[in-house]
Amino acid sequence: MRSGGDSAHLAEPMKRTWAVRLNMRISRSGKREASQALGTWLQNVMAADVAEVRWQSGFFAADSLGIVQSALNDMAGKDRPVHALIGSNDQCTIRRDVERLVSVLGIPRNKAQLGVVSYQDGYYHPKTFHVRRADEVRPPM
Repeated sequence: MRSGGDSAHLAEPMKRTWAVRLNMRISRSGKREASQALGTWLQNVMAADVAEVRWQSGFFAADSLGIVQSALNDMAGKDRPVHALIGSNDQCTIRRDVERLVSVLGIPRNKAQLGVVSYQDGYYHPKTFHVRRADEVRPPM
């Protein structure tokens, strides 16, 4: 990472590979109801006792941590697995935001992995969440 102020961007993406087998169903609603939004689902799921989280997101800003930050802090305190891949599309990922995510995840620790993905000629743009609760239930999405 480049050093500097808040506008410093990632100079090189961190290279980390991990494979995930996802067991999830997709719920689709033709209605635009807040109760059916991803954020609502994520808030409800992360309010439970979470054993493991895996997520991929094409764009990342630390402001988006608001709905999951306390759950991720709790998971770091209990040394529970968290795997995240975030995109740095058009080099828009800000160092300060990545540093905040690193802090929330409690990195460095063995059960937390963070990768930043950037392509020279394309976007990394998945939207994938896999949550395993402590009671072994994998909530459908």
